[in-house]
Amino acid sequence: MEFTVPEEYQALRRRVRAFVERELLPLERTLPEAPDLPDDLRRELQAKAKAEGLWALDVRREFGGQGLPNLGMVMVWEELGRSTVPPLRAPSVLTPRIGALYHCTPEQRERFLDPIVRGEKRTAFALTEPWGGSDAAGNMRTRAVRDGDHWVLTGRKVFVGGADKADVVQVFALTDPEKRARGGITCFLVERGTPGFRLGRQFRLMVADSPWELIFEECRVPAANVLGPVGEGFRLAQQHLTRDRIFHGAKAVGMAERALELAVDYARDRVTFGVPIAERQ
Repeated sequence: MEFTVPEEYQALRRRVRAFVERELLPLERTLPEAPDLPDDLRRELQAKAKAEGLWALDVRREFGGQGLPNLGMVMVWEELGRSTVPPLRAPSVLTPRIGALYHCTPEQRERFLDPIVRGEKRTAFALTEPWGGSDAAGNMRTRAVRDGDHWVLTGRKVFVGGADKADVVQVFALTDPEKRARGGITCFLVERGTPGFRLGRQFRLMVADSPWELIFEECRVPAANVLGPVGEGFRLAQQHLTRDRIFHGAKAVGMAERALELAVDYARDRVTFGVPIAERQ
């Protein structure tokens, strides 16, 4: 088995590290602890990433991205994890959040996916509910009922990151309570401002993240906003989450590496009673 990392990925890692050290690390002391970057700063950093050829790294080529495979993206996320800017759960400034949008129709692509890939719009992913996170399918209560050319959504979602800035939310709801994960959950694209859809409370966490509760009260969503086949929503969610979990692990590795480096530097620089504390170990 070959474990050698291709030189092209090593070179990309060096480019991303240089970007992080030049553009992100200097912001750590000046930005307040917040769940996301100010909009004007995010646009500025995204423009710099595009100018350096570092934008939309893992977006599939057929959708306008660079199509970087998982190994390359793991190395990118390790480097991004070395900085607290943007916060851990906020969208990166190097690639947009896509979620399950690769399964959109041509019309949905024009309205939602293409602007997101360009960095002009944002999306959020709403799966977890108050009564179940790890068993989202088994405990899901949000319902969607067909009514002519619309679906009517009723229910609640929680811990939805970036919902306040999302132009469209990917909402997973029961369309067949008996089937659930095996053909009974469908994904809906709910646009900001849709009647019956509103933000609820904002959660304060131990980390720099404040996800939202979403409330749906007889929210009418056009049938044209169903993402993927009816009943296949949970399969789409699992495809996204499986890949996303890999990257969360990579970010954690980057955080740990930087924390260790800072601790070692401090131990070498901090002098007590005439010697660095590193020599007292």
